[in-house]
Amino acid sequence: MPGKYLAVIWIVLLPWMVTSQEIRVHGGFVQDSIGIGEPVQYWLSASYPKQLQLVFPDSNYNFRFFELVDKKFTTTRVREPGYFDSAVYTLRSFEIDSVQYLNLPAIFINQRDSNLIYAPMDSIYTIHMVAAVSDTVQLIENTAFREVAGNVNYPLIWILVIVLIIIGVTVFLVFGKRIKKYFILKRLSREYRTFSDNLTAAIRKMKDHKDQKEAEHALITWKVFMEKLEKKPYTSLTSKEILGFTETRELKDVLKNIDRSIYGGMVTDDLYKEFQSIEDFTQHRYGIVTESIKNN
Repeated sequence: MPGKYLAVIWIVLLPWMVTSQEIRVHGGFVQDSIGIGEPVQYWLSASYPKQLQLVFPDSNYNFRFFELVDKKFTTTRVREPGYFDSAVYTLRSFEIDSVQYLNLPAIFINQRDSNLIYAPMDSIYTIHMVAAVSDTVQLIENTAFREVAGNVNYPLIWILVIVLIIIGVTVFLVFGKRIKKYFILKRLSREYRTFSDNLTAAIRKMKDHKDQKEAEHALITWKVFMEKLEKKPYTSLTSKEILGFTETRELKDVLKNIDRSIYGGMVTDDLYKEFQSIEDFTQHRYGIVTESIKNN
């Protein structure tokens, strides 16, 4: 077991041992197989120039067929001429495919925009608990005749099946749109609660201690939620491009001050107030979008 952890440490630190101005993102599964529902570790590391800011995926990220159980990040290390970051994710999957694939990105932020650079695709084998029955199993034949009562009412069964199909189609035609709206609104409500809790926690931290990285993380969290709410590519756009949307024009000064704090290093004591404005704006947009879904 200690040998396995030493191997994990070596794999995570290996990219750090190569100094280069180039961006290098590496990642992969620690184990080579996974049981259904069992935890598995995935490591992700990046070495990059000092002029960039790095964000690793967190609980808001879509891990494809995997669920996030836990994550551990290491403190950013400095080694001329750049930085090195790494993280280990604990995931689990309930998929039954024999081979599952995953590659996670490192999100790099500069003064103009943000870019996602993915680690190479890695695969892991699924361990199936039920083995196939061997072809060599000998079956005992029993040719003795046994009469079975033929009292199955097949016409009645077919009538019931047809009636159920008609009822199902009728319910779908009458209530299908309403059911779809219900599930869309339920999903948006869940995602908004998660976003609101995360942003509130970030604002509380920025009140106590002005933190450039906390502001950067809060901005990314907002972009991710707005992309889901508005169906627009917020995460791949700069603040200037986001202000091109009609609904975001009122955030001109807010986003300008946030960018100045994150990318210009001019972090003010009242930076948290800008994110309170972001919170109020998002709550207003959430109400407009959900009301539009209800009325259409």
